[in-house]
Amino acid sequence: MAEVRKLTFFISSPGDVYEERTLAQRVMDRLQSEFAGRAVLEPVFWEHEPLLATDTFQTQISKPSDSDVMVAILWSRLGTRLPKDFTREDGSRYDSGTEFEFEDAVRGFQETGKPQLLVYRKMAKASVQLDDEDALMDRIEQKKKLDKFINRWFHDTEEGTLKAAFHPFESASEFELVLERHLRKVIQKALPESAGAEAAATAVWKKGSPFRGLQTFDFEHAPIFFGRTKAIGDVLDALRRQATEGRAFVLMLGMSGGGKSSLARAGVMPMLTQPGVIEGVGMWRRAIYRPSDVRGDLFLGLATALLKEHGLRLPDMTPEEMGEVLKQSPTAALALIKTSLAQDATDLAQKGQGGKTPTARLALLVDQMEEIFTQDWVTDKDREKFIECLDKLARSGRVWVVSTFRSDLYPRCTKLPKLVELKEGSGQYDLMPPTATEIGQMVRLPTRAAGLRFEEDPSSNERLDDMLRDAAAARPELLPLLQFTLQELYDRRRDDGTLTLEAYHELGGVEGSLAKRAENVFEELPREVQQALPKVLEKLVHVRSGAQEAIGRRRAHLEDFDNPEQKQLVEAFIEARLFVTELDEDVAAVMVTHEALLWH
Repeated sequence: MAEVRKLTFFISSPGDVYEERTLAQRVMDRLQSEFAGRAVLEPVFWEHEPLLATDTFQTQISKPSDSDVMVAILWSRLGTRLPKDFTREDGSRYDSGTEFEFEDAVRGFQETGKPQLLVYRKMAKASVQLDDEDALMDRIEQKKKLDKFINRWFHDTEEGTLKAAFHPFESASEFELVLERHLRKVIQKALPESAGAEAAATAVWKKGSPFRGLQTFDFEHAPIFFGRTKAIGDVLDALRRQATEGRAFVLMLGMSGGGKSSLARAGVMPMLTQPGVIEGVGMWRRAIYRPSDVRGDLFLGLATALLKEHGLRLPDMTPEEMGEVLKQSPTAALALIKTSLAQDATDLAQKGQGGKTPTARLALLVDQMEEIFTQDWVTDKDREKFIECLDKLARSGRVWVVSTFRSDLYPRCTKLPKLVELKEGSGQYDLMPPTATEIGQMVRLPTRAAGLRFEEDPSSNERLDDMLRDAAAARPELLPLLQFTLQELYDRRRDDGTLTLEAYHELGGVEGSLAKRAENVFEELPREVQQALPKVLEKLVHVRSGAQEAIGRRRAHLEDFDNPEQKQLVEAFIEARLFVTELDEDVAAVMVTHEALLWH
């Protein structure tokens, strides 16, 4: 049996790069899956350790000098000064834990040849709030300390040259790519030759298929949502800039089927609500809302989302009562939100055995906000009052709001001046189609996370993952069909977890997979049931004409399909995952799973 090597990775960073720390954890998880059977990778993150309040951080976590690799991530802060009992041999004190960890790693390498020290420095400008003088002065002082540290260890001021290497990066996505490439090389060099070139990946995702078909990636799917690190970072940066301007709101625009909802739900929201990713925010409540969630009342729908499990703790409020408050007085609703968040912060401080009370915030996602225009029951007055409510929340300093909106319906936004004003500055993010590299990540990384693999044609050296990537990269509108095809391949996988070329060709490739699936389901139905399709689509599809024609989905209650043939067709399409069901005011409702079905 080949030797399995254990490697320890110490992750060091101040509190201004939590986003990069989270990405470092994801990189480590991916590499552990990739090198399963050959290496055991043990990352050390101080936030994962059971630290006691009776001692300092540094005395309770292992030292960098005991690890094989230390990854240091720096940006605009050096960190908090260590207690006076932490001193160098000459009696001088450390300006921060980061400085102590770095010098311990250097000393360890000089004495034992480990750890290997990799330093990454974020070069993007840090945003600051000018209305908080104490925080501003602290940031300036921290930046001075960091510059002094960098100059001491990395620059020869007399020669004007670098005396040690570090890796600059501008964005979180760049950091993720570079870190994974570097760590993979470090691991490969550390492995004995007898370890072999490749072993079967172990599954870190054990909840079934890592693909979503035509359904949206949601919050719980963050571990298998890949390929959009740059967009996630861009949206978070836009939110930070908007917050410094007093309006924490970003409208994400993109074509239908471009992945806006998945990006917001499985990418932006999980990262945003990680404590520390937004500097100074120690805890988050979250709510995800679609205007069509509760038919007939935008505010009741919003209130219902706000009061769900991960939302506000207002046990004495019913959704109906909260909805009325939101509608009649957003200011009063904001007071309730502030009270709930303050209680959360107090409770968290008590659980942490005292210390400074953390800052708590609410993250609100209004997904598919174009529905305030496409739902027949939403009036002009409803829309205006709803945007006024969002405006009040986003300008409160307590609520961070992200919304998604179909670009083909964007001209309707101009009818709401307050919405246009709210997204001024950095408040509009245009989601571009993913690059070929990003599509490759969407294809390969979830597959690897689930312990699956793609087949390769030995005669042509064609790999199935390359074929999927190239097909989707050539035509961005095929992006939703990519997930559908991957799901179909998953359903047809071999017992050993291989996704096969044979299944791909049977499906007709990415473009043909959905049409063939829908056509097969349709053709298997009796003729009298097939004839019910136009009546079914009348209830599930809206077509609006104006400056430009728009087509989209809408919900219908299952009970609306009272004709037996219509009901049989709907149930067949639900079984085939071409239609999806959900609750609407405690009544079962149905809708087309994705608009791509209407086009292909």
